[in-house]
Amino acid sequence: MPRSVHISDFGETMKTLTNISSRGFFLLLGILVSLNTFSQDSVLMEIMKRGIDHSEDGSYELALLEYQKALGIEPKSGFVNYEIALAHYQMGNKTKALEYAKKAVKEDSEHGVQATIMIGTVHDELGNYNESVKAFKKGIKKFGNYYLIWFNLGVTANTARDFDLAEEAFLASIANRLEHVNSHYGLASVMMRQNRRVEALYPLAFFLMLEPNSDRSIMAYQDIHRLMKRGVSMNAGDTGNINITLNVASDKTEDRGYRSADLMMSMLQAARTLDKGADSKHEAFKDNTASVFQYVSELELDQTDLYTSYYIPLFAALAGSEHFDTWCRYVRQNSDEQSATWVAENQEALSFMFDWLEALNWEPRAVSSSESSSK
Repeated sequence: MPRSVHISDFGETMKTLTNISSRGFFLLLGILVSLNTFSQDSVLMEIMKRGIDHSEDGSYELALLEYQKALGIEPKSGFVNYEIALAHYQMGNKTKALEYAKKAVKEDSEHGVQATIMIGTVHDELGNYNESVKAFKKGIKKFGNYYLIWFNLGVTANTARDFDLAEEAFLASIANRLEHVNSHYGLASVMMRQNRRVEALYPLAFFLMLEPNSDRSIMAYQDIHRLMKRGVSMNAGDTGNINITLNVASDKTEDRGYRSADLMMSMLQAARTLDKGADSKHEAFKDNTASVFQYVSELELDQTDLYTSYYIPLFAALAGSEHFDTWCRYVRQNSDEQSATWVAENQEALSFMFDWLEALNWEPRAVSSSESSSK
């Protein structure tokens, strides 16, 4: 797993995390992309194989020599131009990477997605935010709702604090690939950076369900605790009494109908703070999250989005089921030794839970920020 950074520092985190799983898609997939494309041309195939072997070894200059030979045979090949762009990118030659990636997009739609992601990424890394957004949007228009293009648009927008666009992009990525864990992580970041606590809780919870055993899962679990505590400050007064201050939620929390749920999160934390005979951390986590999930499901929310059509009913059903204790232990396993032991010893309970989740068979739906706000 690449270097991990706290989710609140997501703008930089995702650039690192996605070296393998997301933006690294264009770094890794080039090696896997269809040598079959050139199966009819053994000479070209052999040249490209040598180039890819050099690239895998980090010998990018030698790889470029081979790719230039291939370019002499197929000058308009998207595959060849993309591999040249990739080698230049890995060498830090971003201007050259852009030049050849643009040729790959133009000449070969098969490699257009990878090339689109590279173009948008390079512009972002060069500080050309508008050009980066333009590249990703152009790719979405050309190649359809491909989740990795939406995801990378979200990363770029979140880094630039364009939160409306980042939210729209991550929602669209999730709608097109529900199991793409980084998109849930990204959506949580967008919400946390705007102090939209209720809306951050759900993607964090879903992220933990998809990825319970990583360094990021520890951070995500800690972030849920921070979400609960963020609305509460406490100090001892002169009389020895404890004063609790509830912070005001963001305007968007108010606009989208989550204000009372945000207040409830603070009240739950305040009650836990004052309770000297508090339950175990497991029971506290279980009770607090179940209370929020069930309460939010009873709100009359006007918008139709991923939350109202998927996250909220899913976690309300889970909180009201016999599987919720299992879920809590499962998502806490990397942060709590007792939960890890329980998970190891109760695989049958986990199987029952996942069978139950699969049987729900809900499909998420994402809508744009403008559509949501118009409802």
